[in-house]
Amino acid sequence: SRKSSMMFALAGPDDEEEPQETLAHRFCAFAMKTLNEDMDPLFQRFLPMFDQDHRELVQQGETHEQYAAYREYVGNLEEHVSDFALQEGFSPGDGGSFLLELQKAIEDDKARAEKQVQAFLMHMEQQRRMKLGPEAPPMEEGEKELMKSLFRPQTVEDMMQMLLHMTEYTAFSSLMRAKVKQQKFMRELERRKKELLEGEMGLAHRFIRFAMKLLNDDLHEFYTKCMHIFDQEVENLQQQGHTHAQYAAFQEYSSIIERRLLEFCQEEGFGQDAQALFNELSRLIEKDQEEVA
Repeated sequence: SRKSSMMFALAGPDDEEEPQETLAHRFCAFAMKTLNEDMDPLFQRFLPMFDQDHRELVQQGETHEQYAAYREYVGNLEEHVSDFALQEGFSPGDGGSFLLELQKAIEDDKARAEKQVQAFLMHMEQQRRMKLGPEAPPMEEGEKELMKSLFRPQTVEDMMQMLLHMTEYTAFSSLMRAKVKQQKFMRELERRKKELLEGEMGLAHRFIRFAMKLLNDDLHEFYTKCMHIFDQEVENLQQQGHTHAQYAAFQEYSSIIERRLLEFCQEEGFGQDAQALFNELSRLIEKDQEEVA
């Protein structure tokens, strides 16, 4: 559920009050989904506008096209917020009531978080006195403030501040430029992968992938079928050696590998000439070792 996915105002040691999902919690969940999923097609359309060289950005600054994209982004965001308010039962144009209710939910969540921090500090003070004795001096104010900052639960207000920051142009611009970098990184990753599999060394990588899949996945059923044949005590193995059934299993194992290897040879253009395949693999390995050295 949405409540289980939000990490706001977790209960303290002596506070068993269940955090209630409020309008503010639902709004934060809605806003995160809107920014991360629903508006992604819009972001994808804006990407080329923000594919700007850093030197050009420093010398010329942001472009009119980028500011226009920002205005469209804010307008789109406002439409989503209006739709959310309608879903929550607020009438069209009744933005004032929606904001008042949202602010009240934020304040309630903030008060509950503060209550939990105080309960946590009281619990720490009790533990401290149990350890040092009833005459122990109370915690210093500086220590209390440090504990508050370290263990204060995240509140809806924290999330709202982050969301409000996302409506500023600088945050939008940084987001879009980060998305441009991410897209370029993924394309480069895909290019390298393609080069790895289709370039000169591609044969070696495809062979490794083929062998690993064959030995670890494709032969799993065969291993399971033969397992009982090799259930042999060490002493018995030392005295009597391997059994005929074990040798028969090995011959079947070899036959499967040989058949699959010839299929791989055929797919890679070597026909039925496994030796030619191994010669080429050896050449690639030697070349790779020379480059590494």
